[in-house]
Formats: sequence, structure tokens, C-alpha cells
Amino acid sequence: MIIIIKGNQLTAILDAHIHISSLDDFFHPENYYFLNATHEKNWDLVLAKAELNEKITPFIGIHPWFVPTVKPGWQNKLVALLKEYPRCGVGEIGLDRVKGQSNFDAQMELFTSQLLIAREFHRPVSIHCVHSFDVLFHIFKKNQLTHLQGILHRFEAGVEVVKRLLSLGFSISFYYNLHEREKLKSAFLSCPTDKIFLESDAGEGADDSALLEHYQNNSKLLKIDNTCLIRMIRNNGEILTDTEFNR
Repeated sequence: MIIIIKGNQLTAILDAHIHISSLDDFFHPENYYFLNATHEKNWDLVLAKAELNEKITPFIGIHPWFVPTVKPGWQNKLVALLKEYPRCGVGEIGLDRVKGQSNFDAQMELFTSQLLIAREFHRPVSIHCVHSFDVLFHIFKKNQLTHLQGILHRFEAGVEVVKRLLSLGFSISFYYNLHEREKLKSAFLSCPTDKIFLESDAGEGADDSALLEHYQNNSKLLKIDNTCLIRMIRNNGEILTDTEFNR
């Protein structure tokens, strides 16, 4: 049971990036989750899980690894679902030169289309970006995407990239490997606390025990109480999604 108990107060954690494989995957009823789809076939699954638990915020989109699965009409379906589910974000979307070099042009086109849809409907985005920040910044500049809310998930770049993402208004989510790499620690410490998220990137439901340890390690890095960090990140999530988390 991953609830921090301090006196008589219960404080629930937010996992800023998580996936699902089945409707039966476990999500703790007291915690909060940003649940991401990766391709069109699991949009309905993500939305169904979120309907069962109001503390799950759904994100639907097409991940760059799934470019080969894209079929005509996906935009219309995405738009229809965003209209039907007003608290749904757009994700996981993005760019990946490592696992998708052969179809990178298609990735860029797909990524841009999803960003424009998110902007049209004023929805936050959850972005995957691997060795592609130059292209990401080019796309944002070309399409004047300066007022789009979102998270750069599983961040693995340096301080200068943090600065550029912050200038676009983005928040940044850090994975467990933050504690293993000095470059990521520096990036984390350079990020304002109102722009920080933490995530498990778990594939089959909640990984709350490991995520709680992640919170504890990062509260030590920031030299603040862990309960304070938990509350700050939940507040960040409330601002990002315009959802009233219980504080």
C-alpha cells in the first residue's frame, strides 16, 4: 500500500507516465496516474481504465515506434475521442532516431499532426524524444507551438535542453535512471520544482513501490521533505491537466 502516512495525513503519489496491458492491471485507488496509450488499438483500453478510476488521467496518441501501424482515418478517430473525453490528453507521441531511423520522415509528420490536434483542443501532450531534440525544436518553431502544455517524459538529456524545453512552457519527467547518471542529476537540479514530474514508465500497471523510492531519492537530492515533493508534483499535475487533485 503506497501511501505516505505523516501524522493523520495521507499523501498519495502521482506517476507521470505509465502504460497498461489489460483492464485488470492494478492501479492503487489512492494514487494518481497519467496513463498513456502507444497506438490506436489501445486507445479504448486506456480510456476504459480511466473511466473506472477518476484518479487516472488518460493520454491517447501514436508512439513513434508504431508508425507502421498507422491507418487512414486515425486523425478523425483521435479528434472524436478527444471531444468525447474532455479530460484526455494526447500521448504518447514523439520522435525516436534510435528505433525509427528508417521511417523518421513519417515520424515527423505524425508527431506534427498530433501536436496540432492537441493545440486545437487545448490538451496536454506526453512526448517521447530520443536523439531528436533538434527536430523537436524545429517542429515547434515552424508551427509556432509556444503555448502547448505538456511533459517531456523519461528525460535523458542535459541542462541546455532543459532550458529550451522550459522556454516552451514544458514540464520534464524523470525516470529511475536519474540516480545513476550525473548528467541527469544536473538536469534535474536545474529544473524548477513547478516543472518537475517523476515516473515509472511501467508497462503493466502500477509500479508504486519503486516509484515511492524514486520520490524519496529525489527529495534527498532537492533537500526537501518527501511529503513536500509529493504534494508539489501533484500540484504540477493539477496545473497541467486542469484537474482538481485532492490535496
